[in-house]
Amino acid sequence: MLPSRGFYALYDVKAYSNGYPVTKDSLRQFGSYVEDFSKKYGGYLQRLNSFLVVSGRFVQSDKALGERSREFIAEHQTPLSFVTTDALGEMIEILSGTPILRRAVNWSRVFSDPVARPSLVRSEVDKVLRDKTVGRG
Repeated sequence: MLPSRGFYALYDVKAYSNGYPVTKDSLRQFGSYVEDFSKKYGGYLQRLNSFLVVSGRFVQSDKALGERSREFIAEHQTPLSFVTTDALGEMIEILSGTPILRRAVNWSRVFSDPVARPSLVRSEVDKVLRDKTVGRG
């Protein structure tokens, strides 16, 4: 049985004491992961919605990370989104009180931004609650 249509992402977690530097080699490595996934599962699953890079911090500015993301999209047709561990923790905290909301969040929207922020998750949760798509409990 195939999973229902949803959000599909690959991720790579990087631990660098002085921040992770996103390089051309990094982009090639992430691109190979995307291409391998597409070759293996392309006949069964939809294309990846995003490739996430998680790190304590990144060496480059948000503007430079945005440029890396645009390069990646142009090459692999998959958004590349950078997430700090602090931001990821905040996203988890936003959803921890009402886990059912995880399924209602439009993760493609959250992780289409080059730098994913908790405010994007909060905005999605607020929209779901306002539209009464899912209740709090």
